[in-house]
Parts: sequence; C-alpha cells; structure tokens
Amino acid sequence: MRNKKKFINRIFILTLLAVMLSSCREVVITIDEIPANTPAGAAIYVTGNFNYWDPGDNNFQMELTKDSTYTITLPKVLGTVEYKFTRGDWTTVEKNKCGLELADRVLTRNDNDSVVHTIESWSDLDPINCDSITIVLTGIPPETPMDEQIKIAGNFNTWNPGNDSSYVLKPNPETNELTVTIPVDSGRSPEDIVYKIVRGNDLKSEVDEFGNKVDRRKLLLSKEGRVYINVEGWEDLTVKRLNTVTIVLTDVPENTPPFDDIYLAGNFNDWQSGDPAYRFFRSSEGKYAITIPRLEYGLSFKVTREGGIPRLLTDMVTNSITRIITTTI
Repeated sequence: MRNKKKFINRIFILTLLAVMLSSCREVVITIDEIPANTPAGAAIYVTGNFNYWDPGDNNFQMELTKDSTYTITLPKVLGTVEYKFTRGDWTTVEKNKCGLELADRVLTRNDNDSVVHTIESWSDLDPINCDSITIVLTGIPPETPMDEQIKIAGNFNTWNPGNDSSYVLKPNPETNELTVTIPVDSGRSPEDIVYKIVRGNDLKSEVDEFGNKVDRRKLLLSKEGRVYINVEGWEDLTVKRLNTVTIVLTDVPENTPPFDDIYLAGNFNDWQSGDPAYRFFRSSEGKYAITIPRLEYGLSFKVTREGGIPRLLTDMVTNSITRIITTTI
C-alpha cells in the first residue's frame, strides 16, 4: 500500500513538472524600427524580470540583422514576461513618441511566441516623432477672473482659438494646474511653433509682472514631452498689481541748501536730471523719499540736486516687487 502511494505521488510530481515545463517557452522579440536620431552603431538591449532588470546585460544585447532589424530569443521562462529596451543603461531607456514614460512591456502565456516592436524615442534624446505636446500652466495671477476661459493662441490656429474647446486650458484637480495639448504638424519643426496665452472671448493677452508685453513663446519640444510655463499678468489687470520700489534718503550733507529740490535720474527716465516726475518728497522728519515703478531688468540710478550733475549714489534694484532702499548721501 505504501509503495502504491509513493508511485502515485511520483506520477503527480512528474505530471506537474510536465505542465510547468509546457508553460515555459522561448520568445523571439524583434525591433523593426528605431528613432532616426539613434546614434549610429548603438547597441540595443532588452531587460526585464528574466535578468533582474539589468539594463546593460551583454547576454541580452539584441542582434542587428541584415534587414536592419534587431532580434533576440529570450530563454524559456515561466509565467508573464515583463521587459523594456535600452541602449545600455537606464538613462537611455525607451520612451513613447513624445518622450513620456512607458509602462513595462508584457507577454503572457497566451501571447504569440514571436513579437515585433517599434521604439519611438529614447530617454536621453529629444523625441522627433511626437505629433502633439502638452503645455502645463503652473500659475496664473491671483486676480484672474474665475468665469473666463484661458486659451492658447499661436501660429497653429492662426492666432485665434475662437470657440474651439481643444485650445482651452483645462484644470487638473489633483495639481491645480491647467493643461492643453496642441498638435505638432509632421511637416513643421516644433521649434517653429510660437504661441501666447490669452484670456476670455476678447483674447486679453498675457504680460509680464511689470505690465510689459511678453514675446511670443517658442514651443521647444523637450525630452520630457511637456512644457511648463507661468503667466505673471494680464494686459488689462496689471494696474491692480504693485511693482514699485521706494527709495529713502536717511541723511543728506549738512551743507545741502534747505530749499533745493532733490531728484532721481536713471535708466527709467534716460538719466534726465531735474525731472519733476522723479522729485523726492521731504517728510516732516527731514527725510527724502520717492516711489517709482520697478523695471524688469533692474533700476540703475543716481541722485541729483536741482538739475545738477548726477552724483554720489548708484544702486541696482532687482530682487523684489516692492522694496524700500534707505541710503545716505
């Protein structure tokens, strides 16, 4: 009786092994196309759960065939095969056509024993086959009306998004960002695409934080597959924002004539001395102060007296939207 049980157990184990071995199979993987900007002569590897995800395992370097395809036969494995392609390390792993992350490729038991793939782009190289790109707006001015749509206008829609909802930036509730995806024509280089962000049906344009018009943005297709931008102001709302600097003279020479006016001259008024628009006001405490708009590229200035020669004081203001400078002459 005991021998009979041993025999049955052996039959069961052998049957189980046979089933397991029948589940193992060789898989032939072929790459029929790679990006045109792939370095000449670059080796291509397959990596996956069959080699502990080693991206540059020489045992899994694919063979370049006479018909310019790459092929490899994977060893017999049990269960699901997961894999990706690289050029030798993880910085060169394959990406999708717009340079975004790809999920692991998967083969299951029911799949064919021969599969063909196309590599669309590499992590370390700009994607050249992308037919669209996503623009992410990470910030807008706090005074932006909530009931107005924010749109994109560019040379891809004749600078007029109209009522086309595809050109409306849509909110991402998880990140509080606004996104829009625009087409990249196959006959046009992405670097040729220019655009700007507009607001409302009358297309009020974005400006910089100082209220100045901004240059048309260039769409530079990056390997990240996305472009991140920020709108600092709107042409019709900048008056509500303070972009000023206050300059205070805490002391002046004792021999300063008591009734002489003191002026500011600088790169904001073509260095004009005695400009009444830039006259210091004197407080009851005897201090002189003036508040002026701050320029994007900084303020360079000197202090003058009653149209005299600019003298003694120079400064550069670049760091903050509203700032007080105290100084002595």
